[in-house]
Amino acid sequence: LPSSGDKGPGVDTAHKLNFDWLHGLDARADVKLGELDLGRFRVFNLQTHMEAGGRKLQLEPLSADIYGGRLSGKLTLDDTKNPRIVLRQSLKGMEIAALLSDTLGVDPLSGRGTVDLDVSAPATSVDAMRGGLTGDAQLTLARGYITGVDLGDALRGLRLGLAEIVGGAMPHDNKRRTQFSNMSAHIAFKDGVAESHDLNFRAPFLELGGDGHVDLPHNRVDTVLRATVLGGSGVAALDALKGVIVPIEITGSLTSPHYHIDAHAIPERLSEPQRDTKAHG
Repeated sequence: LPSSGDKGPGVDTAHKLNFDWLHGLDARADVKLGELDLGRFRVFNLQTHMEAGGRKLQLEPLSADIYGGRLSGKLTLDDTKNPRIVLRQSLKGMEIAALLSDTLGVDPLSGRGTVDLDVSAPATSVDAMRGGLTGDAQLTLARGYITGVDLGDALRGLRLGLAEIVGGAMPHDNKRRTQFSNMSAHIAFKDGVAESHDLNFRAPFLELGGDGHVDLPHNRVDTVLRATVLGGSGVAALDALKGVIVPIEITGSLTSPHYHIDAHAIPERLSEPQRDTKAHG
């Protein structure tokens, strides 16, 4: 969860969580809530069956409307030894930007789709959850965008030999976006580090694949995307790179990463830059 210094109601992420209330509790219940506010989280139409006993709490089935979509699955809290939370959920039709903003304090992706989660984490504090998150997630999105960079414009600039693009790093710019029609990835979490080796984006005139990792406790990203130019854009400087695979490195802070295009990967296509005769919107 975002720290208390972020905008909106926050959470003291280092605060030790206390589950003494679970000790000795023996209860069964069906719970229905029309609306629930948890800091910056707002959950609607929550329904669950609760069972508590033996210092364990299980909510199954658990469903709710959240982030414009529907959540369904189960949640287990086990305090028999060291407190640990297990979450198995499917979030369908949800808006990913709102979810990432509320859980990580950043929104590098936008789009509506599905997230299937099977994760667990130590529940001693929110910081411990971030640092010990383990499990898997499958993500599919449609009609969204990558925030911070316009890769089509950057590749066009690469073909034209613009000094600020070739060999240099482009800082994150919230005003720039790379649109995509669909995106998918399998993400593996281990000790708070998220890794993926099958990132796939389908963007206008581009196809992006790649792999990388995000270190949640340290707020760092290190990812390499490989952009294949598909052509057909009508922009000569971009279409001239049709079929070329261009590595794009994304590194640095998760909140404001830098983007570096490896111009050395395509020297033969850059040897004779041509003037782009079509205005680029």
